[in-house]
Amino acid sequence: MIHCHVSDVQLGQGVTQGQGNVIIVSSQLEVSVLAGANNQNLYREYYELIQSSEAKEAYNYLVGWAASLRSHDFFPGSHGVIKDFRFMRGADWDFAFIPNQKWLLFYFRKPCLNSEKFSKTRVLESFPNATENNAGELTIRVSTLEMAVRLAAYIDS
Repeated sequence: MIHCHVSDVQLGQGVTQGQGNVIIVSSQLEVSVLAGANNQNLYREYYELIQSSEAKEAYNYLVGWAASLRSHDFFPGSHGVIKDFRFMRGADWDFAFIPNQKWLLFYFRKPCLNSEKFSKTRVLESFPNATENNAGELTIRVSTLEMAVRLAAYIDS
């Protein structure tokens, strides 16, 4: 939730006024994006989980690349004890990666796998070492800067 003084914002759809302040009501997704964007410590914390210097280079590249995407919002999150980064296209959670000690585990999630560009067949042709998990998502271990660049180029193509 974001609080602003009434004189600082115009009232409109999704905005309510109360006691001299404006409370902007947003969806859960927007709240998650803002929470991730506002917590710079998570970027450092997740980076420090990685012990391999090559995987740290891959992390730095993917975070910088993902933050510049126009097609997706990118932010850190967590699911229980699992710390991840999420790529959201509207309400669709297309991609994610989880930092580990020696690699980043990159996910092609179901929303994007339903598209022709990111169909399981096409992803597996481009990344033969990708594996399918129990949820039907494809995962790729990204342990080097070269692999991170290759993965980003594939998504950007």
